Amino acid sequence: MRPEFKDTFSRHESEHLLELRGRGDEITPAAHRAIEEILRARGVPVPALPSRPITPPTQEPDNAGARRVARFLVVFAVLAGVQIAAHTMAHTAIGTVLALSGFLIWLAIDFGKSWRRAGLAPEDVAKEDAEQRADEQGLTELMRAAANEDLQRVRELLDYGQDPNARSSIGTTALMYAARSGATDIVHALVEAGADVHARSTAGSTASQIAERFGHAGLADWLNQVP
Repeated sequence: MRPEFKDTFSRHESEHLLELRGRGDEITPAAHRAIEEILRARGVPVPALPSRPITPPTQEPDNAGARRVARFLVVFAVLAGVQIAAHTMAHTAIGTVLALSGFLIWLAIDFGKSWRRAGLAPEDVAKEDAEQRADEQGLTELMRAAANEDLQRVRELLDYGQDPNARSSIGTTALMYAARSGATDIVHALVEAGADVHARSTAGSTASQIAERFGHAGLADWLNQVP
């Protein structure tokens, strides 16, 4: 083990060391060994290396919905600039060209988006739409893993301290997505990690009600028995 790793990492809080470990193969084996030794010396459980890097919730990238809005504003600003210039030179050949250019730019952008989606398989279109909704609703990685019935990833995220009671913009939790899918093992893992079975979405639904609505009566009954 390189001593500089241990000297450097010893100055960090355990929470930060877990975040570094969550980066998986993005950091060197020697760094991981130093982190493991420090955490064990502090009596902190050392989770297994994740299958892929884990981004701390506080550092998650801006959601794609916000990026789409930003792109729209840029395009709108360009088109508005073209139209203003065209209006200024309304009765000139240049003004006519600018006005036509603005229309053609808008048409090309709209056509390009439609053309790209037309080339996708139906399942890819559905996946893209689902990802867009997830971005717009602010779903965390834990919520997405629960919705996708990815038990391994759910366990990894919980081991690295992801909050099972984090809320989306519509008040949903990871437990609600697992209940909707009928993913019993994931529901159990989330409840064991402290997920609130009584939490309600902004629509007023609990995880048990969602499970019942989507045909998972046995799971709904189990959730109703959790204190």
